[in-house]
Amino acid sequence: MLDFDGIAADFIRALRGRRSQVALSRRLGFRSNVLHSWETQKRSPPLGGLLAYAARTGCDVHVAIETFLRRQPLWLQAFDPTKAEDVAALLRELAGAVSVAELSRQSGISRFALARWLSGKAQPRAGQFLALVHHATHRLTDFIACFTDVAAVPSLRSEVTRLEAARAVATQRPWSQLILRLLETDAYRRLPRHEPGWLGQRAGISEKEERETLETLVAAGQVQRGRSHYRPRALRALDMRHDRETVAQQRAFWASVAAERAPTAVDSLCAYNVCALSRAGYEQLRALQREYLLKARAVIAESHPIERVALLQVNLLHFDLEPSQEPSQEPSQEQQQRHRGSGH
Repeated sequence: MLDFDGIAADFIRALRGRRSQVALSRRLGFRSNVLHSWETQKRSPPLGGLLAYAARTGCDVHVAIETFLRRQPLWLQAFDPTKAEDVAALLRELAGAVSVAELSRQSGISRFALARWLSGKAQPRAGQFLALVHHATHRLTDFIACFTDVAAVPSLRSEVTRLEAARAVATQRPWSQLILRLLETDAYRRLPRHEPGWLGQRAGISEKEERETLETLVAAGQVQRGRSHYRPRALRALDMRHDRETVAQQRAFWASVAAERAPTAVDSLCAYNVCALSRAGYEQLRALQREYLLKARAVIAESHPIERVALLQVNLLHFDLEPSQEPSQEPSQEQQQRHRGSGH
């Protein structure tokens, strides 16, 4: 269980570095040593105050948020942490399509408080905000790493170790992600006891691969072997986008699985569309893709009981000509009238 107030205090201390608490408190406009109160958890700044403090310590808040989001939404261009509406826009971006009810269930924060934060009527304190980041995105360590060195946040060390181990397992044994999901299903839990080969049969892998994957998960601390069943220790989403090479490997692996299984999969939905469109149209498709994935994540998070394991894959690729190869003339009327898309 993460201590979000403790993480917030360590985060504030890491941003301060070797500077004097008293001197920096005065630079922030406080007569008292407010940083001592923040770092000892006697008080806690609101989110706007936390971000303003980060900016005063030399952190480029705009760049940090953009790095974490991996894009620059319109509201970020003129983002001001002292404005309630701007802070609320950040919270809504982080929450995505996850409902207030689901965020409340996961974080233990009341729906009333969450609704006030998301509407800009109030702001979360630092620890509450970090809890929201954790439960909404599952990327708390990535968020803090955009502002400071996570090694300087001692209360996050165990989380960093757990995350690195989980990412290593997912990289070395991609089938582990499917095995973990199958362990969540009600069908597995209803078994009188673990049956060797049961998971592998449903995953389409050998019993040897199943056994070795379970052994790896147990060794990494992600799965615990009980008296009758294997049980996941923590059911959390795992973000692999920290490493481009790893991302490419994971995408290629699951794309190959989809290509192999789709033709014979029961109730599968496989579609494609090879099309020609403007750059603006392509960006619209990207926005639709992001929106779809956010809504899909919300559906998954709120779905109970666990009865089915599925592979959800969305691809949007472009095949652009090099600038030197682009046609210099406008397309003819005949070319404009050709069918511009094909697929199913």
